[in-house]
Amino acid sequence: FSVLLITHVIIGGFCVYTAITRLDWQQWCCAPLLNFFFVVVVLGFMQGIQLKMAQDDYRGRTGSSLMSEFKVPCLMPAKFHSKAMEGLLEAIFFAYVSLYALLKDGWCDMRLQPPCLALAERGWYRPCLLTGALCSILSAGLALLEIDYRTSDCVQRLLEKSPLARARHLAFRSCEFSMRLLTLLVLCTFMRHMKFWWMSYVFLAVDYLYGVLLLVIVGGKDPVWEASLVLGILLCTVDIMQFV
Repeated sequence: FSVLLITHVIIGGFCVYTAITRLDWQQWCCAPLLNFFFVVVVLGFMQGIQLKMAQDDYRGRTGSSLMSEFKVPCLMPAKFHSKAMEGLLEAIFFAYVSLYALLKDGWCDMRLQPPCLALAERGWYRPCLLTGALCSILSAGLALLEIDYRTSDCVQRLLEKSPLARARHLAFRSCEFSMRLLTLLVLCTFMRHMKFWWMSYVFLAVDYLYGVLLLVIVGGKDPVWEASLVLGILLCTVDIMQFV
């Protein structure tokens, strides 16, 4: 729960900052306090600003010539996932927490049991976690499908041939994401009963730092170097550069 809460607060903070800086909310017709509440709660922590930005992006492209933008990944219209990077980042944390709770559910060691046993005894506990994990894996697969489609001409031509090619690529990326994530989960879960259980998270931190270091050194001159800090999280679970 704490991991999900921290993730939601971080993402909500970015959404609040985006909503405050990009919208002229001070000029709205309602009271300033009500406007501020709507911006912070609805557009910020409820991430409504993403819908607003997606709608503005769609309106900006409607009626314009897409052929000149077709080869520029950031300007291409979304085909499989409208917010690929955000969806992939969120899917990692939500799938991790859901699958971690499912893995340690039913263990004899009480330290590995869910914090709320009364909740675990209810019939909808496991189906909800499993549904959330499967939806997160599917969202990650669609996000990776969108990234590969935008960044690789070869993949783009392949995916445009038939729906079967899209289904195969989606299955491949979803399986890659789920298998890598399960590997990390098994490591963290089976080290929970050991004295140095925290070493599993040290391994994850080293893996993350190594990925960021590779992006900074080998990735070339990036005007937005902070992006490597986010991409390092994605590299821990999936090879997003595979078709670049």
